[in-house]
Amino acid sequence: MLLAILVIIATVRITAAPPAWWTEFEVLNSAPGTAVADHAVVNQGQLKHIASKAAAYLNAELPGGAGEAINSLITGWSTNPSAASDFSAANLGQVKAVAKPFYDRLIEVGYTTTYPWTTSSEEADHAAANIGQVKNLFAFNLSPPTSGELPQWWLNHHFPGQTGILPGDDADGDGILN
Repeated sequence: MLLAILVIIATVRITAAPPAWWTEFEVLNSAPGTAVADHAVVNQGQLKHIASKAAAYLNAELPGGAGEAINSLITGWSTNPSAASDFSAANLGQVKAVAKPFYDRLIEVGYTTTYPWTTSSEEADHAAANIGQVKNLFAFNLSPPTSGELPQWWLNHHFPGQTGILPGDDADGDGILN
């Protein structure tokens, strides 16, 4: 059971190219050409770092930003650094607890309809998480394509009820391309 859950969370996307926003928001600090240790145990500081950068990305890209739940979570980390255990290993339950408000927000805007993990079991949630699993959870990409039709979640959020809108159009007539 535990292995099945780990495999579901650590899908093939771990080895895929990271979304472009990871560079802009400095998610990864490793030097180019450095070996990636996706199977290494993730610590709480690394989890907080990636989540903080993801919050900044949502704040920049979504109307209404990341939302109160995510911003409060991040603020809580920075206002109480003495309570931090940043070098302690993070387990799957902690990783899911941090990722849940992000997926709540992504579900709210229609980017996805489900969480990327299956139901919890106490045994599985206490297992150590690895850096690849965390990267996988925060690999969402809100940027619309530069050609072809815009993703349906983006249309629903920005232009409710409209379909077939192209990136080069100005569907709302505001002088800014979609």
